[in-house]
Amino acid sequence: MKKLLKQSICLLAVLCIIAGLGPARAQAYEKKGEYRIHSMSEGRWITEPKDNPDYIDVYKMRISSDGYIKVKVNNDKCTGRHVNRASALLFTTYKVNAETSGDYFVAGFYSGENYMAIKKGTYYFCCTHDKLKFKYEHTSVSHGSNYCMHKAKSLTSGKNYREVFAYGYEYTKWYKITLHKKQKIKTFARRMESTSRYGNIEGPGFSLYIVNKYGVRIRTTQLNSQQVITGTLPKGTYYICLSRSIPRDKDEYYGDRLISMTIKKQ
Repeated sequence: MKKLLKQSICLLAVLCIIAGLGPARAQAYEKKGEYRIHSMSEGRWITEPKDNPDYIDVYKMRISSDGYIKVKVNNDKCTGRHVNRASALLFTTYKVNAETSGDYFVAGFYSGENYMAIKKGTYYFCCTHDKLKFKYEHTSVSHGSNYCMHKAKSLTSGKNYREVFAYGYEYTKWYKITLHKKQKIKTFARRMESTSRYGNIEGPGFSLYIVNKYGVRIRTTQLNSQQVITGTLPKGTYYICLSRSIPRDKDEYYGDRLISMTIKKQ
């Protein structure tokens, strides 16, 4: 009898501990007029609740340093019209329903993985559809000092690099790679900012080319829109220049700021 009583007490204690570790509680938020402002945690899924005419849910994201974000969006549970256009919209103000909100609109993120270069600051997400799920991950990127040929950064053949033209640091990026025998150099570069069939991200564009140690540009063959290859080159060190055109608008968020680049010997 005593043994059974002890077992019951132990079981009850375990259940109490579990309950204490995981209490059921509503997510905290700050109320400002018609807005409910929720704080987001990096890497944690947010699910948009059912629409309520009395308030608008927005989600605050704090970015601690320049870099880029990956935003994952899932619209499998969305309801209503135009579900295929369901998206998480990003603003620099929580007043996403105001007439001036267009001036603070940053980007729209659709189903799947989305990328965007971003600067330090506080941002607010707002969902277009009920039950939309989304989360973000932030990667900090140093501004670097490889802004000239003399300070070129050494590359590892075949390794992928993500280069960010941070706001205020749009200078040209220089890299170098050394051939120890006669070889070709194949370059791959593409913009990573997301686009959608409902509107492309605009920007000034970027360019990538290869020069020898004298700064003379190497002839290349365009394999497709993202890859070029040189002819067979003598051994030696070669330099890769990645540049971004001057943006039309100094506050421009888009415009080939986030580039995926791979340089390969072959």
